[in-house]
Amino acid sequence: MTAIARTIRNFLHEDDGAAMAEYAILVAFIAVVSITIITTFGGKISTKFSEVSAQFK
Repeated sequence: MTAIARTIRNFLHEDDGAAMAEYAILVAFIAVVSITIITTFGGKISTKFSEVSAQFK
């Protein structure tokens, strides 16, 4: 087998980039979900923390 054919075969069987892409998609999904939750419930959570904080004073 020639060196060029071996290099091409190794390149086609390499899957390190696929794992990195999967992690990037997972991080993006977590970021979108987090932003959605914070946007949706942020005001309510802030109000609750203020109420609890006022009880300690």
